[in-house]
Amino acid sequence: MSEIILSVKEQKLLDFIKTSEDVTIKLIELQLGAEYIGALGKLIGNKLVGSEKRNFVADEENKYLNKYGKKFVKCYFIKKEEK
Repeated sequence: MSEIILSVKEQKLLDFIKTSEDVTIKLIELQLGAEYIGALGKLIGNKLVGSEKRNFVADEENKYLNKYGKKFVKCYFIKKEEK
């Protein structure tokens, strides 16, 4: 596979996803800023980052959920290299 060249913003976002768990769009917006959400598209397109929907239950950490206490949220993670 050829070397993928990332911008400074994309590299910072990739490092943020590597060091965090349950990374969501809202977390990226709060921690890094709204301009980093656009960089997520290139990371997904280059298959460096994957996503899945996870079911969160309301507690002190997840206070932004709906009134019923559950919410499926799309989370982003680093994809494992395929052989």
